Amino acid sequence: MPRARLTAVLLLAGLGAVTAGIGAAATQPDDGSAAAAATPSSTPVASSVPAQPLDVAAENARPGFAGWRVPAARTSAAGLRLTVAATSVAPGEGFAVTAASEQPVTLSALRIGWYGGAGAREVWRGTSPPSGRIDTTGWPAGTYLIRADSGPATRYGTLAVRSADARGRVLVMSSPATWRTPGGFLRGELGVVQVAERYGAPLAYATEADVAAHPALLKGAAAVVTGSSRDWPAGLAAAVRAAARTGTNLAFFGAGTGDGATTRLTGQSPACRPTSSVRADWVVRDAGWWGYQGLTVYPGLLVPGLVAGGSDRAAIAAGSARQRTTVAGTWVGCGAQASTQAATYSVLGSGAVVFSAGTGAWACTVNRTCSGGVPAQAQRFAVRVTKNVLSAVATPKAGRKLAEAGQ
Repeated sequence: MPRARLTAVLLLAGLGAVTAGIGAAATQPDDGSAAAAATPSSTPVASSVPAQPLDVAAENARPGFAGWRVPAARTSAAGLRLTVAATSVAPGEGFAVTAASEQPVTLSALRIGWYGGAGAREVWRGTSPPSGRIDTTGWPAGTYLIRADSGPATRYGTLAVRSADARGRVLVMSSPATWRTPGGFLRGELGVVQVAERYGAPLAYATEADVAAHPALLKGAAAVVTGSSRDWPAGLAAAVRAAARTGTNLAFFGAGTGDGATTRLTGQSPACRPTSSVRADWVVRDAGWWGYQGLTVYPGLLVPGLVAGGSDRAAIAAGSARQRTTVAGTWVGCGAQASTQAATYSVLGSGAVVFSAGTGAWACTVNRTCSGGVPAQAQRFAVRVTKNVLSAVATPKAGRKLAEAGQ
C-alpha cells in the first residue's frame, strides 16, 4: 500500500519515575516491608477502544478524570511500592506489575491527553487479588500512568502503549532512560503531550528504545523530538539523522537532546547541564519567525524564566542546514561560568524543519510545573509556540510549504 505522507515523531523525554510518585513534586517510593498486591481482574472504564490508528479528536472527546493527580503527601507516604516491568507494549499485550503494601491495593491505568482540560482518562482499574499482569486489550496508543493506591499512599509508574505504524502521523517518542528522574514526567513531557492532543495533531506513540531497535518506525515520518533526553540508545541518533535526510521534521522541546548527537541538525551543543542553577529569560531575536504567530513579539522581548533546567548554545556544525536562524538567545550563568543560550530553527536540504528550544524548562512551562513557579505570560507564550511548531511539522517537508508561504 503506497504511502505518500510523512509524519512527525515527537520524542518526549522525562516520562517520570517508573516507581516515583507524582504530586507537587515526584518522590521515590517507600522501600519498607509490605505484602504483595498486584493486578486485579480486568475492569475497563467505559467502552474499550479497538487497536487501530489513534483518532485523537474522538479519544479526547471521551470523559476525562481530573483526579489523576494527588497531593504530594500521598506520593511521599510510606508503605507502598510499585514496579512496572515494561516500558512499552503493543495494544493487547500484557505487562507485569508488582505492587506491595500491607493494605489492599487499587490499580488504575490513566492515559495522558487533553480530555477537556482534565488531563487524563482512566482506561482501566482493578483491585486485589494479584494476578501479576495487566492486559492492555482495548487500550489506545498513548502515554500512560499506572497508578497504585493503598491507604494513605499513591505511587505512579509510566508506560507507552506503542503504535504499530506512524505513517502520516506525529510520533510521540518517549524516553525510558529519563523516567527514573524525580518529577521527570510532570516537568519534562506532560505539557507537550497535552498540547499535541488538545489541538488534534495526528499522533502515534513509541519509545526511544522502540525506534532504536526498529528504525523502520521512522519510515515516512517526520520526527518531532521533545525533552532533554541526553542518553539516547545506540543507533537512535543515526536513525533520526537518516529520517531527517528524507524529509522528516524534528522539534526538540528541551535541551541537550542526545547529549550533542543532534548538533549537526540543530546547530546547537549542550551548554548548562540540567543540574545547573541556570534561570534566565527567553529573549526574542527573530520576531518574524512563524513560530511566534499569534503572539505580540519584537526583538529583545523578554519572556520571564523560560530558560532553566539546562540549556544549549549555538555551535558551528558540519552538515549545516540550508537555512538556520536563531529565534531566541540570551546569556546564562552555569555555576561560576557564563555561557549563551540559543533556540534555533533550521530548514534542511530535504525540506525538513528542525526546531530546538534550547531550554530544559520548556515542557514544565507549558503546564506550569517548573520548580520555583511559572509566570502566566511564559506559559501562554510556550503553549502558543508549541502549538505553532506542532501544526507546522505535521506537514511533510514543512520547510518547503513554509517557504511557499513566505515564512
